[in-house]
Amino acid sequence: MAGILAGLMLGAITISVDQAGGLSPAQLQVVIEQMADIWRDAGVEVTVRRSTDEPTAIHAVISLRIVTFSLKPDGRGQPILAWVATGPEHVTLPLLFVSLPAINSVIAGGDYGGHPVRKLPPDVTQSLVARAVGRVAAHELGHYLLQRGGHTPRGLMRAAFSGEDLLGGWLGPFRVTEAERAAAVAEVSALARSQHGLQP
Repeated sequence: MAGILAGLMLGAITISVDQAGGLSPAQLQVVIEQMADIWRDAGVEVTVRRSTDEPTAIHAVISLRIVTFSLKPDGRGQPILAWVATGPEHVTLPLLFVSLPAINSVIAGGDYGGHPVRKLPPDVTQSLVARAVGRVAAHELGHYLLQRGGHTPRGLMRAAFSGEDLLGGWLGPFRVTEAERAAAVAEVSALARSQHGLQP
């Protein structure tokens, strides 16, 4: 039991890809790598499993569903790229949705390496789409781990990201702050304990 509890305190999350939205296994690997790279410095380990796999005993499990539909734009007319499921009394649930059409609409008009995205080779475009999905999913994971719907002026939890942010080669716009780190790790531990029937 002590070994299990020690593992829980590390902030270990397994992302269960319950719906892939047509992304290939190689693209899904990029998605998870982006999520892992963003959250690693905050002390949260992110791994992946298929929905048919047995869960890892010491990890909290969060579902990721990449969907092929879009929601209506928000009040500012901006596309809604992703969202977290909510339950009674608007409590956030460990279930993340990412809209592939909305992602594509944002990055389609962007540039990468000085070239329009729509003119890039298909394999490059597919990798960039996966990169964008992973970064947006990391943001939504933050909404769940921090248990809040609001946004910050900068970093991972800011309200909007440009196409350049989603496609760029560095993760500077997606940093997790020190204040967010402790809250995120605590929520991972609480979720894992709850899912595995352990006492607080």
